[in-house]
Amino acid sequence: FLQRCRVLRACCLFFFVKHSPPTETDTILFLGSVRFGSETAQAERQKSVRRKLNAIPLEMNGLNILLIDDSIVRGNTIKKIVEMCRAAGAKKVYVASASPPVKFPNVYGIDMPTKRELVADRRSREEIRQELGADALIYQKLEDLIWAAKEGNKDIEQFDCSCFDGEYLTGSVS
Repeated sequence: FLQRCRVLRACCLFFFVKHSPPTETDTILFLGSVRFGSETAQAERQKSVRRKLNAIPLEMNGLNILLIDDSIVRGNTIKKIVEMCRAAGAKKVYVASASPPVKFPNVYGIDMPTKRELVADRRSREEIRQELGADALIYQKLEDLIWAAKEGNKDIEQFDCSCFDGEYLTGSVS
């Protein structure tokens, strides 16, 4: 948990260095714990977003909102949250992912969608930003993610980055 917080904090700091420092009129929301099981039907997942999260106009009207998530897989959840923020009057909605774009399925036991279901499949960052409806989209760089993980545990020498780079540890996967 602490390592994930460090990665999210680094992602947040990078955003404000690149754009502008936060003010009292900016809000940062960490979404790393908002998860919906992949076995759930898509329509049910989208309803669950509404049940789990509420965008309160009193808290968001006229503000710049930075949404930080640990990863963006299908993009449906974050897209719905962006829509909710806008409906609540947010001036701008930025999205930052503490991971690189998820472009390939994980074949080592994590239940993930097929490649075609991934929002980053065959899309540029700009196309993903438009799909999500965000004013800006920032992804963590893979080398920075690896560095942060090594800082948390220097004994780890190799990482499975296949869902980011398509290089599977067991070789070619089709």
